[in-house]
Amino acid sequence: MKKVLFVANKLGGGGAERVLTLVANEMETMGYDVSIVVFHKCSEKYENSCPEIYYSFKNDISQILGLRKIIRAQKPDAVIAFEYFVNMKTILAAVGMGVKVIISERNNPYILRSQPLKYVLRNYLYGFADTLVCQTKDAKAAFPLRVQKKSVVILNPIKDNVPRWNYENANRTIINFCRLEKQKNIPMLIAAFEIVYKKHPDYTLEIYGSGREEEYIKEIVRQKRLEHCVKLLPFCPNIHEIAAKCAMFVSSSDFEGLSNSMLEAMAIGMPVICTDCPIGGARMVINNGKNGLLIPVGNVEKLAEAINKVIENNRFACDLAKESVLISKKLSLQNIVKKWTELI
Repeated sequence: MKKVLFVANKLGGGGAERVLTLVANEMETMGYDVSIVVFHKCSEKYENSCPEIYYSFKNDISQILGLRKIIRAQKPDAVIAFEYFVNMKTILAAVGMGVKVIISERNNPYILRSQPLKYVLRNYLYGFADTLVCQTKDAKAAFPLRVQKKSVVILNPIKDNVPRWNYENANRTIINFCRLEKQKNIPMLIAAFEIVYKKHPDYTLEIYGSGREEEYIKEIVRQKRLEHCVKLLPFCPNIHEIAAKCAMFVSSSDFEGLSNSMLEAMAIGMPVICTDCPIGGARMVINNGKNGLLIPVGNVEKLAEAINKVIENNRFACDLAKESVLISKKLSLQNIVKKWTELI
């Protein structure tokens, strides 16, 4: 039985944590000996059946040394890390340990260009990993050739047995679920909905999640006096059941890796509208106008126009939904985890 150690900053409500949990749990089901190291506890947490090793490290150095101690004691066949800052610490912790190191980039790699020291350090350290897993071809192309040569593209898995959307049972709610961070550009979504609401006052917008932008977003809602029709709600582990009853899913991100929220909404088989943002995840799975709608990044008017189109054209909404659900087979948990196990 092969032993695998996953490493994460935390197991909260973010997309990276979602993928890690799905992959780790499925590997354990397949007979792998799986453990997860997390650097920080989090109140929001996905369901996880794997043994979890939690250490409250005070700083980066103690995280690296603490993880190195765990690797020495556990002697795993492979260590799998998620997110760039965890990737770098894991590479350093595993130096000279004789363990296979698999790292995974979960966002737009280009965003570090604004921090030259981190950008150079990341690209240098990634060269010492055995494999880099990227979510899109564009993300893979962002790295130096020596890193690209040991990189693979693996899309995110979709959880099995999600509920299915049905137009007849859908309510008049537009839904988004994500981390409330600046990159998600929730103010754009609210601005677009404000336009839609003037034409369709029977619709509401529900945004599920938490994050650093939460209070700022609440203030925007208050300033626009939209409290009665725009709701900010906490992270929900069973968001699929809620989403399946909504009219559509809308994402307004400025950049993404490969959005789990988008994939899960497509798997539910509901109309999906997303910005065509870097690093190309949305356009990899959405054929514009066929299984979803792609909108230019930052274009409030185009987003409002797309939402109105789905609201006002029942046949179009149902056609999008019928095509979107086909993503489930391609990105089934079993198919995606098989690609991960081939790296070990």
